[in-house]
Amino acid sequence: MKYLPERQNHPNLCLSMGKYLSAVCLCFIFFPAIGLAAKLEVPIQFSSDYLTRLLNESLFPQPEGVSVWGDDTGCNDLTLSDPQALIEGEQFFVITNASVQTGVQVGNRCFGLLRWNGKVKAEQRVDITDPQGKIAFSTIDTKLLNQAGSPGKFSNRVWKIAKQYVHPYLDRLRIDLTGAVEETRQLLPLFQSEQDIERTRRMIESVHLDQLRIADQQISAKVEFDIEVEQTEVKPLKQSPLSDDETLRFIQNWEQWDTFLAFIVKTAAQDVLDAEDKDLLLDVLIQTRYDLVDVLRNGNVRSAEALRESFIATWQLLSPVFRNMSQNMHGGKSLRFLGFIAAADALEALGQLGPVTGWDISVDGLRQLARILIDDPSIDPLEKRPDADPDMRELFDFDRSLQLPGTGTGSNNDADPSSSVTEQAADLLISVIDLLPIVAASETDPVTDNDVLDLNTITPNRDNLDRYLNQVQDLLNSVTFGTLMTKPLDPSYRELFHTLVLTTAWQETCWRQYRKRNGELMPMTSSAGALGMMQIMPRVWKGFYDTQSLARDIEYNAAAGTEILHRYLVRYALRKGEDQHEGGVDNLAKASYAAYNGGPKHLSRYRKNNTPKSLQKIDRGFWDKFQQVREGGNLPVRQCYS
Repeated sequence: MKYLPERQNHPNLCLSMGKYLSAVCLCFIFFPAIGLAAKLEVPIQFSSDYLTRLLNESLFPQPEGVSVWGDDTGCNDLTLSDPQALIEGEQFFVITNASVQTGVQVGNRCFGLLRWNGKVKAEQRVDITDPQGKIAFSTIDTKLLNQAGSPGKFSNRVWKIAKQYVHPYLDRLRIDLTGAVEETRQLLPLFQSEQDIERTRRMIESVHLDQLRIADQQISAKVEFDIEVEQTEVKPLKQSPLSDDETLRFIQNWEQWDTFLAFIVKTAAQDVLDAEDKDLLLDVLIQTRYDLVDVLRNGNVRSAEALRESFIATWQLLSPVFRNMSQNMHGGKSLRFLGFIAAADALEALGQLGPVTGWDISVDGLRQLARILIDDPSIDPLEKRPDADPDMRELFDFDRSLQLPGTGTGSNNDADPSSSVTEQAADLLISVIDLLPIVAASETDPVTDNDVLDLNTITPNRDNLDRYLNQVQDLLNSVTFGTLMTKPLDPSYRELFHTLVLTTAWQETCWRQYRKRNGELMPMTSSAGALGMMQIMPRVWKGFYDTQSLARDIEYNAAAGTEILHRYLVRYALRKGEDQHEGGVDNLAKASYAAYNGGPKHLSRYRKNNTPKSLQKIDRGFWDKFQQVREGGNLPVRQCYS
């Protein structure tokens, strides 16, 4: 980023901060005493739907409404109900149903009874009453409408009652953002270098709420703070390998960042309403992990900036989901999400400025940021969690545990408990009939009990090669069959999926789970840490699969890889219409493998001209193998051993 020249008379410059954060601005001003200063403005927004929920929660907790005026006689009452927030241009209104009755009690009866039913439309002024985060509403004017919402007739008595009692009641509406402002103030020093305490102190003291605005169907305000920017020339970083200490430090920091990201993704997934938003949460988690694996594999000095860049890129993708969720939440949870968004926006904006602001990711900072989302202080967001988390799997529509052939688990676990045994049996029979072509596709010789190899204790060699390959194909057929028994896939794509599984196992390892090193049986492991026959990266799929089982159990590894391929085929290649491009149905296999190899953002790389040549070579190799497997014959994977 270029910084402004050292002049005293240049105008303020407001820079847009990214595709999703157009309202986050950096305004640079030069001061001779301290150098270049940047004012960061972080938006907090409230939609009319959010404000309607706020009205119901704070002023109208009972569905039948609230009586704002009346007496013990029962002759006099003003009840308001069903409030709605409305934004028209730059004006904010509250509209409620209103029921008024007034009279005089004589004995057990009310005389001179006057009744009116209609709507109250109150225009309200919105002000920041405390720059530490308090927003207040005050009624400017009130109109009485008929039940259809149009101007109607009413008596002066009704008007006076409405004005006297409706105004003060609606004026009780408040938004308290002191928590969000304070969270931002507490977080900022945790993401700053410890070398410049005084600069950090001045930044913290400058945090405040300002610029309240009504427009675009929302009320917005901005959390503002000042940051002094070091006028240091940013030199290009040399592409030199990381030392062992640098690599270890990067891995430790990465693991904390990944634990934080998994925690906030899992927390959000519990409340997200939109299925596409939930898929996006998982996409971001998985792709971020793929990208960081690439950084580690490349091993250059830019890795020192990788986590900052990852934070920025990740939050730009996640922030729309979190904003949407915050507007659909209730009570304290909505304020927690708003506070989290404001704090993350501030950190993202600081990160955009780079090292000159002293921005530095820290364990304490990540922990504090994640804790904004939860109301239980005893939970440690960075606590180490199991490799395979049943709750995580279930949240993202995996089975709670990986289903293996012959375990007695699978489709019946997901069956509707209200359906009869006969219905379940009928469904099972239909599924088996649909899958028969996959079983028949195997041209291997039957394996007798005497020929069975323990695939977890051997590697293929000249003496056992035929038996080994036949048995692995039986295993791959079995896990494919098992996956399709529990996960939906249109019958017209099942043969393609079966071929995809066989080809991927060939492409990745030539159907090998192990290799021998110095006489010792070791799991197949890539330079990026991918394990086993299907080359699954534990760092990428942490929370979904058990690392030890991926390394030491060929059936578990095959089932995991098959499950991932199914997900990429159904939720990515098919859903995004890859078969609608030139190449047709074949594209589904190419796209699924590309995503399997590089992550969700690689889905369409096979059809792009700007794809790096190294990846084009991988995709060509996969497609050549896929065609050979599809054509049949006597196990083309034998080529690996000739």
